[in-house]
Amino acid sequence: MTVFKNQKRGGRWTYDFQLGGQRYQGYCVDPTTDTQAKNRREAAEIESMLRRAARQTYSLTRKGARPGTYTLAMAATLHLQRKVGTDPDHIANHKLYVAEILGFFGPATAITEITAASVEEYRQYAATRKLRVWIGGPDPKKRRDRTDDKWWRTTKRVRSPRTTNSYLMCLAALFAIAYGTRNPITRERELHFSLEVKLLKTARREPRPMPDGEFDARQAVAPPWTAEAAELSRVFGLRRGEALWVERRHIDREEGGLFFSGEETKSGRDERVFGGEVGMVLLERLSRQAVERRQKHLVTWPGPKHWRAMLRGEEVPVAAWCPIKSVRRSWRTTIKTGEIEQPHRFHDVRARYVTEVAKVQAAATQDAARHADPATTALYVKLAAGEVRAAVNKAMGHRPERSKRCVAK
Repeated sequence: MTVFKNQKRGGRWTYDFQLGGQRYQGYCVDPTTDTQAKNRREAAEIESMLRRAARQTYSLTRKGARPGTYTLAMAATLHLQRKVGTDPDHIANHKLYVAEILGFFGPATAITEITAASVEEYRQYAATRKLRVWIGGPDPKKRRDRTDDKWWRTTKRVRSPRTTNSYLMCLAALFAIAYGTRNPITRERELHFSLEVKLLKTARREPRPMPDGEFDARQAVAPPWTAEAAELSRVFGLRRGEALWVERRHIDREEGGLFFSGEETKSGRDERVFGGEVGMVLLERLSRQAVERRQKHLVTWPGPKHWRAMLRGEEVPVAAWCPIKSVRRSWRTTIKTGEIEQPHRFHDVRARYVTEVAKVQAAATQDAARHADPATTALYVKLAAGEVRAAVNKAMGHRPERSKRCVAK
């Protein structure tokens, strides 16, 4: 053990050892967090970490391999290679994350040269970046380069903590790749310890079942395609993205519901989704509509050129109908037009579905919600405020002789 408390330097813990004829000494500061050792145990752990790093450098030098040759760009290349085969939008997002990270640190920067201090600098940089929006329009064939600045417009708003965390998690993934990669000559790790990347605090929003009154008010003013997606979510408990990409081929008439193969689901396994007799009526109606429009998706819209005309009651050419990528804006618009005072999220429609199933048979709730963890299902099962109020009123009025005591004399 070569650590001691240096009283001449304010009582700071110090290390001092030799390796390969070279002397290593300094203060015991954790290289992953930049925090000083507070006791002998912490000092010994830091000294052991630094000794291993020095031994790795010494080994590389003896074997003729130059230390610090594994760059951030190498880790980024492997990171993107591992994303091949996933959703194209997911790959495009990670290309954006990687482009910003490499632009900040420099692609040729050796990953061993990145310190905890520089990680914190990037963390602050990422948290203060302005939010950018895509102006390249729909690109079904994915020909536009999402890393090209000409397809983006910078807004005046700062990124949300959740968006910033996506970039930070990508950086942490690059460090993990470097830590798990071994030098082909020495078989030593390219990064001896993985740097810590602290995420920003985000508000945790639990699902809240949407009351029927709010749902009906929104449906009354929503465009047809938004109303159809919301109805699919209400009857089948579909997520917003699922409601938009579900196709006629997913209808399972024999089982009376929808069937998604493992390649299409969030869990990676085959899933069956049920909506009862009401759900099958809805599916048949949307299926006939899709056939008339010569589309395979159940939810379609007349495109940016014809949707206003359709809402005015004008006829839409059959060739104009196409799948819709998002209903975020139209769903948000129903808050104002429907005069909703305390709006719920679209995902809360799914929470309504899960709660209704739990009322009938709790054992079937997890399978109906398609959750791997029962704890996740428990978060969804909540009664609306009106139902809780009605239950309490009923409970309090059940014993009138007790209720009389609350009346002031």
